[in-house]
Amino acid sequence: MFGLLGLALAVAATAFGALSLFICFEVLKDSVRLHMIIRYIIPVVCGMLVSTALSLLITASNVLIREGLNPFLSAGAIIAIFLAMLFLNKKYNIKDIILLLSGGFGTVIVLSIVNYLF
Repeated sequence: MFGLLGLALAVAATAFGALSLFICFEVLKDSVRLHMIIRYIIPVVCGMLVSTALSLLITASNVLIREGLNPFLSAGAIIAIFLAMLFLNKKYNIKDIILLLSGGFGTVIVLSIVNYLF
């Protein structure tokens, strides 16, 4: 129960921050400085996100190792979901937020099934 509460609070805080940024960007959409910041900050943010994603993947693999499962299973599941989302985005132009949510739910479902089977 506390885990679900923590998840809900984390999602709500993230959504609040994202909506605040969206409003700020909408107000300042014609600013030259903002466009310069976006151009030079986006690669830094993407690099940090890649680093975080790899850290999470390593942590998930360590959990699977501790439980006695193949550590490549988590990487394979996540890569498969990523490729499926990439395909859906290219083929059907599905919005990013829907792909993000479905990727998260897909990861939880696939790893739960694997956990149940083994």
